[in-house]
Amino acid sequence: MTQLLSNNFLSQIRLPLLLKLLTTALGFLVNWYFAQKLSTDDFGLFALFQLLILFIVAISKCGLDQAAVRFIASQQQADIARFLPRVYAVFFTCISITVVTTGLFCHFYSLLSISGISTFQFWTLLHIASFATAIINLNACIFKGLSKPSLFTTFSGFASLCILLFGATIMHLSTLTLVLYLVTSALCITAITSLFIVIKLRPPSTTTPQPRYSFWISAKAFWISGLVYLVVQQGSQLYLSTQVSLSQLGVYAIVTKLAMLPSIFLFALNSVTAAKFAKSYSQHRLDEVKQLFSLSQSTSIFVAAITILLFYFYSEYLLGIFGEDYKQGELWLLVLIAGQVINLITGPAITLLTMSGQEKTYQNISIFTAAITVILAMHLITNHGPLGAAITTAIAMSTQNLLGYYFARYKILRNH
Repeated sequence: MTQLLSNNFLSQIRLPLLLKLLTTALGFLVNWYFAQKLSTDDFGLFALFQLLILFIVAISKCGLDQAAVRFIASQQQADIARFLPRVYAVFFTCISITVVTTGLFCHFYSLLSISGISTFQFWTLLHIASFATAIINLNACIFKGLSKPSLFTTFSGFASLCILLFGATIMHLSTLTLVLYLVTSALCITAITSLFIVIKLRPPSTTTPQPRYSFWISAKAFWISGLVYLVVQQGSQLYLSTQVSLSQLGVYAIVTKLAMLPSIFLFALNSVTAAKFAKSYSQHRLDEVKQLFSLSQSTSIFVAAITILLFYFYSEYLLGIFGEDYKQGELWLLVLIAGQVINLITGPAITLLTMSGQEKTYQNISIFTAAITVILAMHLITNHGPLGAAITTAIAMSTQNLLGYYFARYKILRNH
């Protein structure tokens, strides 16, 4: 039984893992290309554009995307078919918050010196790109809940990066304005495509009864947790953007992307395990939950060992690919990798919590971790710049994942 589960599990994550590897490779290729074409300051502004999209989208989607994963994976198909239009109606209402959010960020960065593009163009493109990204995220999570991990991975960066790289190659872009226009266009095309696929995959009705729970309460918990998670993962970088030059911000952005490499495996892992955890737990098949968690954690620990060796010996070389200026971030990278290793060792603990009705626990963990992040950031980033940002993120990430692992063991795996 365990061997069968292992073989089936590994075969299911193979394609999502391959797609995520390709997505990561494309992401680095795109960033490398623009790092060569743009000035250091313009590339820093390009990195800030991407960072602001993350924050705006986290606010505007209101947790509906993650709540959709658990709902679709655990509810009867007839409910899904009836419920999706209502989710979209609420979603498109909520996403109007991006207008206000963009205005707040515009005021916050009113003193930012933007060269190469007008302020009006920058904030208009930011709003459109955020709207498209939020749609993509919601639809990707619908694919995830429908146990379509390959589609989930495709619309979690792969499709938009392919369009972006194709356009950049043909158009030979060399100005920040054209780059941001192309990024926004690629996101809009991807969003429209994902909508068509969701309509095509709309599930048929069935009478199979499944447990019910409050979708909206779940969405609220995911929304709060998602906002706090973003503070933990990217808050240091956002605060750093107010403390250092755009060129240093650009270097730190590349360091952050390199540090996220080990999470490729967890991303592919969670694209499969999330729906399985939700379905097995809702049907009280707790032995399957335990076996899947144990298998996932064992595999991720192996990946953690490889990660330590890779970055210990090759961190300077990897940074040097983007240019000599980027080698200054070697120590920052190693600090962030320490946090990622803890993330890998704890395995899919956070995913298990959120897919088994423990969203409130995850929310409380996230709020506690965010408080630590803010306190550390105010001191470390102000006094130590990018190194302080790396230390803040690593400590916050480790705290969140260790607490998630403890409560996953205590509330779910140990009690059943």
